[in-house]
Amino acid sequence: MKKEKLIIQEKGREVPCFFYKYSVVQSTNDFAKKMIKDESHFAVLAYKQSKGRGRYDRQFISKRNRGIYLTIVFRTDENIKKVSQYSMYAAIAVKHVLGKHGSGKIDFKWPNDLQLNGLKCCGILCESVMRNSDRYAVIGIGVNLFYKQQELGELKNKATNAVSIETKKKKEKIIEIAKNIIEEFFELFEKPHKSIYDEYILNCNVLNKYVEHKNRMGKVISINEDLSIKIDFGDEIADINYGEIIVQHEKNKNVTGKE
Repeated sequence: MKKEKLIIQEKGREVPCFFYKYSVVQSTNDFAKKMIKDESHFAVLAYKQSKGRGRYDRQFISKRNRGIYLTIVFRTDENIKKVSQYSMYAAIAVKHVLGKHGSGKIDFKWPNDLQLNGLKCCGILCESVMRNSDRYAVIGIGVNLFYKQQELGELKNKATNAVSIETKKKKEKIIEIAKNIIEEFFELFEKPHKSIYDEYILNCNVLNKYVEHKNRMGKVISINEDLSIKIDFGDEIADINYGEIIVQHEKNKNVTGKE
């Protein structure tokens, strides 16, 4: 384990954020939650996860030195519903940083995936835990950087690298981009929440698209400020804040409202 102190900006003041780097952990989110003690801000980076996970405990492929496996932790006064919106800040921070490192146009697939040319290049897992009377936000970020397509297994036709980087110093580049993401993430809190929300909406690729949710077909007509989506199922309009959606091509739409 290596430890470094980063200085971040929070509410107009400089705050230390300790940056821990490990060769391998099972899951950076699970590992980080066990580390919560006295530090108000810290981040955990692993060069490999042996049990990387996404939403619903799905496997997140995390081969050594192939990507960024990062968790950002900080103490917050917000409630659990507000904490879930931090995934929006993380998505925008990652998009900004990857753009500076030469990525193409990255879109957001609701609620927490980043896509390049329709292929997933980053996943975000936002969680909340209590320690004594304090709430901590735990923001997991996984970015594909150096994978060969065959290394992605059954996801090889659904995922891709976020940027095309030719370097023999993969570990150094992983550290550099991870630090950039940490700093950018906290800098976003200096901006009005409305500007963050507007940027997310502008880059979200499900708005006005036909989607399938729990075997029902409908059209996404808006994204609420709490990041739930409003879907017109034909027989009702519902706010959805959980579950997977599958974006459909318009020619396949079938808005019946039936289960």
